[in-house]
Amino acid sequence: MEFKKPTQEQIEIAKLFQLDCSNDMPEIVFIKIVNAIKRVFSIPVDTRPATGEQIAFADKFGIDVSEYSIEMASMVLSKITEREDQESINRQSLKPGDSVRVQYKKQGYSSDRSIYTISSIKHGMVYFKGGNGKRASARNITKVE
Repeated sequence: MEFKKPTQEQIEIAKLFQLDCSNDMPEIVFIKIVNAIKRVFSIPVDTRPATGEQIAFADKFGIDVSEYSIEMASMVLSKITEREDQESINRQSLKPGDSVRVQYKKQGYSSDRSIYTISSIKHGMVYFKGGNGKRASARNITKVE
């Protein structure tokens, strides 16, 4: 899975802090720069390593976050899920009024197989009519024909 590369300006700013970020996504460059600034001002930086779950999830997409902090790994996972949601919306041509089923299984939770009608889609999140806020990520939605 490929991500956007940083701009030359972002790379140059990172170099001011002796950071080589030419192969990082812009969001990771930002985190590295902010952390460098925090260090200059003696503000604590969260250096906890990526969790095993984060590493395993990213690995499914061919991305190695094992050397990242938990914060940087979270950003990468956020970009992965954003892309997965958008691809699902595009592939299925999801739009308000469509009938869908939630297909989700994780840690003992399973979808209830109910059919929902989409009321709106915002930032990869699919909201359902009459659902009192019920929603699901687009990557977990299957359109019912």
